[in-house]
Amino acid sequence: MSPDRIGELIARNRAWAARRTAEDPEIFARLARGQRPFCLWIGCSDSRVAPETIVDVGPGALFVHRNVANLVRPDDPNLLSVLEFGLGELGIEEVVVCGHEGCGGVARALEEPRGALVDDWLRPVRQLARSRADELGRDGVAGDRLSRLVALNVADQLHRLAGLPLVRRLRRSRPLRLHGLVFDIASGRLRRVATDP
Repeated sequence: MSPDRIGELIARNRAWAARRTAEDPEIFARLARGQRPFCLWIGCSDSRVAPETIVDVGPGALFVHRNVANLVRPDDPNLLSVLEFGLGELGIEEVVVCGHEGCGGVARALEEPRGALVDDWLRPVRQLARSRADELGRDGVAGDRLSRLVALNVADQLHRLAGLPLVRRLRRSRPLRLHGLVFDIASGRLRRVATDP
């Protein structure tokens, strides 16, 4: 990228829009009429894990919420608003909670808190690590321990999601399926680690 990085992004956007229009002349007219995503994706903020890219879908397919360590916190009004709009207004029936290998947020939860905002945010992961300490082990390869906690965190977040009043209420009246996935950055592949609770 050039020294004017934002200018470069705008130029890349124009080239992308031209390519997309050449492939499908009506794409932007369709998108402008409204969205009909089939999946609500709750993922990590990590810049290497771009949901639409890793599942190879275009604009409009996913309704995305991202935060550090892909947490489902009942005290997060942003997440709750995304769920309310995506599930209630858009009628989405598939929800994915997706973690990723080598997650810096999950790794930070294995360390002593340093007093930063992110340490408070990661409290649920730290509590999970404490409650599953025997399963995680204290010895062995650090990457294996982190990988296991990444998967446990996805399963825990999926359980939290299933327990939210909005999700419970909607599930009584219509299909709503929950999926827990982990993305392996080193291979570019997703794997299922948790099923609908």
